[in-house]
Amino acid sequence: MKQIIISVIAVMMALSLNAQNEIVKIYDGPAPGTDNWPQKETLIDYWSPWGEWCTCLYNTVEPTLTVFTPAPGTETGAAIVVCPGGGFTALSWNTEGPQVGAWFAHHGVTAFVLKYRTAYSGATYDEVYATAMSQYGGVKDTPEVAEMRKKNREIAAQQGDFAKFAADDGRQAIYYVRKNAEKWGIDPHKIGIVGFSAGGMLICDVMKNHTPEQRPDFVGLIYGASRSYEKIIDDPMPLFIAATQKEITPVVFNMYNDWTNANVASEIHSFTGARHGFGYRDNNTGEDLWVEMFLHFMRKGGFIK
Repeated sequence: MKQIIISVIAVMMALSLNAQNEIVKIYDGPAPGTDNWPQKETLIDYWSPWGEWCTCLYNTVEPTLTVFTPAPGTETGAAIVVCPGGGFTALSWNTEGPQVGAWFAHHGVTAFVLKYRTAYSGATYDEVYATAMSQYGGVKDTPEVAEMRKKNREIAAQQGDFAKFAADDGRQAIYYVRKNAEKWGIDPHKIGIVGFSAGGMLICDVMKNHTPEQRPDFVGLIYGASRSYEKIIDDPMPLFIAATQKEITPVVFNMYNDWTNANVASEIHSFTGARHGFGYRDNNTGEDLWVEMFLHFMRKGGFIK
């Protein structure tokens, strides 16, 4: 019964989202390399161990952008691509996706929530639900679920490198928004990208590897600076970092210091007592301030007035 209720809620949420926001495909045809993928996209709504309803997407195959447009007369001309986290196996959808996109749109920034490709997580709803409960729901694996998840990882490994797929989708998202900037009244030189956890790692790849058309004009890493960071990139863009206190590691400090020493705009914010995955929830916690801080960062950089 619980799964039936959750399924109904998930379908209602998906229908509501589709009804209110334009959803665009970022590739002409299937994303490269996905022709024979058997997985079916699955939305899971669940009650988290910390006491709130959350939504995750699994088995995403077709990358899209969900568009959040400002109210007429409030547009700033700036845009931002939003990249949820999820360990490249899921997308933490509501708190790191649409809620973020809606906030930026409310403040005049056209937001595009990226649904990038994620790893194989099961052939049926029940298999994906068991994966979600193990990954995010605080449910301990039974031997059967552990074996199923092992097989899922083997299938995903055969399909390819999902961190690379995600980064490719991030590059394509920026390219798509810039190519179609006029359609949404966007300045093609004011297109940024913000990502959470795995979404931040995706962005680190995009920052290092891009064509001029794929280059973000400014970047937000929200608990997502790459552990593999070694040195500043050749064409650094303004950089905003926010994370829990424990996640401001020496690697993150090195990144911030390199940007500062190169005289490129950068900010770093550490939130005491916050937990990984704080996203944006509008629940009066200190870490919710990151969105306001990021907006001020954009303003100081001349991306909005």
